[in-house]
Amino acid sequence: LVGNELKYLLNCIETNWISSQGSYVDEFEELFSKLHDSWYTTTTSSGTSALELAFKAIKSKKNGYVLVPDLTFGATINAVINAGLTPLICPIKKDDFSIDLTKISTEILENTAAICVVHLYGSAVSMENIIRLKKKYNFFVVEDCAEALGSNLNGRRVGTFGDIATFSFFGNKLITTGEGGMLITQNKHLYKFINLIKNHGMSPKKRYWHEVVGTNARMTNVQAAIGLGQLENLEAVVLKKREIHQIYFERLQNLKEKLRVWHEYSNMYSSYWLNLVIFKDKEYIKILMREAEKRHVDLRRCFYPMHTQPAFNKYSDKNFDYSESKFLSNNLVCLPSGINLQSDQISDICDVIESS
Repeated sequence: LVGNELKYLLNCIETNWISSQGSYVDEFEELFSKLHDSWYTTTTSSGTSALELAFKAIKSKKNGYVLVPDLTFGATINAVINAGLTPLICPIKKDDFSIDLTKISTEILENTAAICVVHLYGSAVSMENIIRLKKKYNFFVVEDCAEALGSNLNGRRVGTFGDIATFSFFGNKLITTGEGGMLITQNKHLYKFINLIKNHGMSPKKRYWHEVVGTNARMTNVQAAIGLGQLENLEAVVLKKREIHQIYFERLQNLKEKLRVWHEYSNMYSSYWLNLVIFKDKEYIKILMREAEKRHVDLRRCFYPMHTQPAFNKYSDKNFDYSESKFLSNNLVCLPSGINLQSDQISDICDVIESS
């Protein structure tokens, strides 16, 4: 929190505009829209609530499967279920962690309401084939950009390829409001419906008149004040993230016999929310994690595949091959990636990896 966050927060308190109405909500949405091709934007109480609103809007238009990647955070599939749709956990490709659509049958695609594209860890999923299939099968595309704000593909920001995109501003994300999220869309009808259900389903023209069943998913002016201060510095944060990645990438290249540093492919520009190393032998990770703990280096394991988890395994398909997500879950490690990291700290982390 190094920009105008405190200045804006003090203004909220001095003017008593601390609830879900206030100028900072509007300003935050306006700046976010400007950065994302002037799409309609609406703030939310969390990234998860943004996803739930997106899937509720889709359910009002179309029913069927929502295809989700096997490797993601649980919020993605929770949101689908809580919106009343049926998720189908799909195999992934390990280059960009996206759904491997070559493994999805025509029958499934014909009964698909939406594909949820998760831009995981700062990756940008290749969208060309997804958009081609969308035109053929007439499903919706939701981009879960919780971990990829600032990333782009062919010079176009993630979130501006599908029908709806959602973002998270949790405390560990590229920019933060503590908790909070954003939803963007080009579709004016979806935008109006989302804002309706976000505000208790209450008519914007007739107070206390509920047109549909809704919820309260609003962001406060206080959160938006922090978010605006953060968003003003987005490009500087992305550049710092990329500098950190480059240090890791150059330092760990000499360990090719035992690991690969995940790196953007040619037409991708990654914000590198987290830096990832993928080990050839998962047994090495046990030794590494023990050594890192001794040296007070906080390494994180990859997410568990969705199909393995008690809450979600009934949404998997026994005919699918989930080997790629199993491999990544077992062999991928996330390195410290905060923008306050200094070069000597990154060097110490690399020392741990090299010496373990």
